[in-house]
Parts: sequence; C-alpha cells; structure tokens
Amino acid sequence: LYDTYGFPFELTQFIAQERSWSVDSEGFQRCMNEQRQRSKTNTTKSIVQAKVLTDLKTEFIGYDHWLMPQQATLLDDVTIGDKTYLIFDKTPFYAESGGQAGDVGDVTFDRNNKLKIVNTIRQNEAILHELDAEATKHFFELKAKQDLKGPWTLTVDRYHRIPCSVNHTATHLLHAALRKELGTAVKQMGSKITAEGLSFDFSYPYSIDPSQLTNIELTCNNYIYGRDPVQFEELAKDQVPSTCIHQFDDKYGDKVRMVTIKGSNGSILSQELCGGTHVQSTNFIGVFHITSCQSIGSGIKRIEAITGSKALAYYRELEHEVHQLEQQLSMPLGKISDAYQKLLKQDRRKGTFLEKALQAHGGQCLKESTHDGLRYIQWEAHVIDPNTYRKACKAYLGNHPDIDVLWGATQDNEGSIVTVFLFCSQAAIAKGVQAGAEIQAFAARCASKGGGKPDFASCSVAEAAFKQHWGTILS
Repeated sequence: LYDTYGFPFELTQFIAQERSWSVDSEGFQRCMNEQRQRSKTNTTKSIVQAKVLTDLKTEFIGYDHWLMPQQATLLDDVTIGDKTYLIFDKTPFYAESGGQAGDVGDVTFDRNNKLKIVNTIRQNEAILHELDAEATKHFFELKAKQDLKGPWTLTVDRYHRIPCSVNHTATHLLHAALRKELGTAVKQMGSKITAEGLSFDFSYPYSIDPSQLTNIELTCNNYIYGRDPVQFEELAKDQVPSTCIHQFDDKYGDKVRMVTIKGSNGSILSQELCGGTHVQSTNFIGVFHITSCQSIGSGIKRIEAITGSKALAYYRELEHEVHQLEQQLSMPLGKISDAYQKLLKQDRRKGTFLEKALQAHGGQCLKESTHDGLRYIQWEAHVIDPNTYRKACKAYLGNHPDIDVLWGATQDNEGSIVTVFLFCSQAAIAKGVQAGAEIQAFAARCASKGGGKPDFASCSVAEAAFKQHWGTILS
C-alpha cells in the first residue's frame, strides 16, 4: 500500500486498530529498509532513467483527438522493473491520474506491426505507454534488428475510455449529490474510476441510512436526466472562483482545468478542478446505481456505484431473478414479503405444535447428562411417524438452544422396528462428537447400519437389539 499507492502507514495502523487487527510494524520497517537497499543497488540505472524521463516531454491531445487514430513520433523506450514503456512526442492516451485508470489500446507501425498497450502512466512531463508481455518481446526483437520503422499510429480503446469518462463525470455528480444531501462539510478523500465502475471516499462522521442513499442516487439520476452540458475551461490558479472545489498542491501547474456542470436554470450543479476525461453531457451517463456504502475508517465512508450499460445489466439480472422467484412462488413481487412474514409465523407455531405433538405421543425425556461442557438429552416417543418425529426433535432443539446432543427414538406401528435419531450442535461437533460416527457405532452394536452428517444421522434397528443397548447410551 505504501510503496505502490503511497497510502500512509499511520493510516493503515489507525484503520487496523479500529478493526482490532494487528500491524507488523517491524516487518514494515524491514521491508522499507530492503526497498531502500534495492534503490541504492539500482542507483545508476535509476539516474539514467530519471534523466530520460526528465528530458522527454509528451503532449497530451486526448481531450479532443482520441476517437480517431493519431500519428506520433517514438522518442524512447524505458524499462522500469519488469515493465516496458514507450514514450511519444504526443499521444491521445490519458495517463492514470486523479483516481482515473489510464487508457489502453494499441500502437501500429510499419503498417503490419501492432503492439498492445495495457496501461498509461505519467512520469514528470513524459507519458509512458505500457506494453503487454507479447508486445514487449516483439518490440525488442525488432529493436535488436534495428527494424523499428514508423510511422507510429496510436489508437485508444474506446470501449475502455468511454465508460471511464462516463464514470468520472458520474463521480462529480455523486460528489455534488452528497454535498446536497449530507452538507457541504463532505470532503473528498479519494476515488477510483475504471471502466467497470467507480468508488468515492469522503469524510462524514455520521451513519448514512438507506433513505439518504436513495435520495443521493435519485439526485444523481435527476442530474443525468437533465441533459446538462459538461463545460471545460483552462485558467490561471488565481482566476479559480471560490465556489470551485479544489485542493491546490504540487499536482497543479500554473494553468488549471475547471470542469463545470450547470443546470437548466444556470445554477452550478458541480464545479471542480480536474484533469480527467469526461462526457460532453450528463445524459451520456444513462443511469446511476449505488451498489454499496460502507465505513472504511473513523469518519470516512466509501460509496461504490455503476453506470450506463453496467447498471442496466445489473437491473436486467435483478429483474430475471425476481421473475424466477415469482414463478417459483406463484405470486407477484408485491405479495412475497407479506407471504414470507406469514410463513415465519406459521413456522414458529409449527415448532410449538410439533413439540406438543411429541409429548402427546408419549414422548418423554429418559435421561439427561453433562459431559465435557456439553448437555446431552435422551428422548423417546412411542408410535409416531419418523419424519414427524425428526421435525419435532428439530423444533425442540430450536426452542432449547442449550442442548448440544439429542438422542431420539420412535417405534413403527407394529413395534418391531425402532428408528433412532441423533442431533449434534456445532459446539458438539467442534469437540469431536459427530452424529454420523456416533450413529454408526450404535447401529453396529445393534447389528445394523446407519449414518448421516456431523449434525444429524439416523438408523433403524430391531426392537430387541434396541432395548438391549438404548439404555446405555448416556452411561
């Protein structure tokens, strides 16, 4: 977290402490020392790379010129760790920044050669295009033959860029909706914007109830349905209006880019400094759906959301599951909740009824004992259907959670065969008392067979053998 993402170690300790987790501080320090040693070992290489990355500059043309392939000049290639990057004089590829994922796509050269770009990052003024493993191998094969011929044509994968832009604009709308619903004290703490969805971290010391989340989602969708234009403006730092949300730090140069979304009445819905890519109008987002809201630290919340086709796919899947549920239950969605509550009441009444039925059929507790902290019960009923008896035993256990092991037995109508049941709680199983093994042992003593799972097992034995061994179970 610290080395790759710059996540403060102190914040890791704080979050871990809240969750009663331990943090290996000595291990962290040891790894940091090892990293410093590796850095010293690679000093010469790093100096060379740093000089290359300091001297080179890439012009980003990806705000306006990314839909069509763009020609560029290859300036250099750089290997950092196990990754190889290409640097061009200009590029339509957006470099990972501001929480937004870098562009992917491909670069073609000498007509028939194509290299796959799997990520784009920025180092100083240079934009680095990361090659995948196969492209890296092909690139160095041609480089060794001095066969790297232009022209170089860069093509951004629109099926990655468009949803990233959609989700970035949606993140701005979410920020605005949060401030509207929860108050202007809400402050952005971080974000992650990909083609799959978005997450937004923000400061808020109170819990957020479902009705507030519903209002936030509804506000975002109302902004989307407003078909409001997204406006972009470059201006000097001292020209930034006080209403604009920003955090001036080293990442901003003398010129900044302001992204503004205004409502139909001219009021500002959202206004932030941002270098990311966005859609031209809010209606391009389509639909916005919050998938989760959770606390990730003291006073820090995280909302995750999906948009556009991802949200529609989610709704379609949800609709399919609801339709299946309606078919299986033979009732419309609006009646399922009431039916479920009714079923719960019936189940409670059924449990009481079965326990009474057990007693009415001559059920009686023959013996009770405690061993190794487990409570054992031996129960016998006369002439009751085994299936009903099993359910009655389960109901009895449900009403008596302090019982860990329940032996039960019932005879058939003729009295010649006895069915024996054994129920074991999770506490009993944890201490090695498993229903399947115990029933097998009892059945073997009765010259019969039986079995089952750790929590429930049964067997059927002859009456004579049953009478001989039943009384010794809890001895």
